[in-house]
Amino acid sequence: MIFSTPISTQLAKKIASAAGTTSGHAEFRSFADGERYVRVLSNVRGRSVVALGSTPPPAENWIDLLFLIRALKENGARRVTAVLPYLGYGRGDHVEKKGEMIALRLVANLLESAGASRVIVVDPHAAEISRFFRVPASAVSILDGLLSKIEAGADLLTVAPDRGAAERAGRAARILGTNQVVVFKKIRPRPNVVRLLPGKVIRGTKSAIIVDDMIDTGGTVVAAIRRLRASGVRNITVAATHGILSRDAAKKIRLAGAASVIVSDTLPVTESQKRLLKIVGTAEAIVRVL
Repeated sequence: MIFSTPISTQLAKKIASAAGTTSGHAEFRSFADGERYVRVLSNVRGRSVVALGSTPPPAENWIDLLFLIRALKENGARRVTAVLPYLGYGRGDHVEKKGEMIALRLVANLLESAGASRVIVVDPHAAEISRFFRVPASAVSILDGLLSKIEAGADLLTVAPDRGAAERAGRAARILGTNQVVVFKKIRPRPNVVRLLPGKVIRGTKSAIIVDDMIDTGGTVVAAIRRLRASGVRNITVAATHGILSRDAAKKIRLAGAASVIVSDTLPVTESQKRLLKIVGTAEAIVRVL
């Protein structure tokens, strides 16, 4: 039986259908002051169930998932598998500056404290997600699905827009059958401002794919597109699992010169964004690991 927080309702229906199982029922609502209320309506006593929910801002998405897990446990669920199509605060997996904390370790503790017996995350920012958890935790990759939309060729250039995406770009190159990989280096002069450092200049390449785990404001991807176009690359595809797409990110990326932008359904997209994107389903990949 699969339960879902409100943000992931549509994906939960696809997963339940693909798995041949039923959808559980729960009530979610807000009090007048904004506090959240969760009530499990289905009988879960003695059952192994799934609690599904992406956790982007606002923080209420985290509260909904944590409350759902705890409600399932307190109503007698034998085992709760938490599935996070998108793991909010997943970028907080290391300390860069003195005084920072590792946010991912805290949210892992919260999932465990709520009652999760197992955790599954789709394409987390930290590849080795299990080291942050004391309960079994694993990652699901949908890179193959994203790349299935690409016409591969030996001359295709695979691009990591920063060093954090280097391993992902390498895997993409192997899947696509090309050995041309470029990793850009970036700095952030201030929050949400990106500048690429001088690096390898690509000449004679006509097509490129930029791969990453997520697109937030799109600044890093736009900077990479501009560097590629300055080097003569004209056919540019962007592929990222999680389309956070803050502000007008999708529009900015297309205007910068991306021929197409491919994301998955781990996060809902607006109708206006859908016209700018190709969307890949994740339900079957998630079902395979449940």
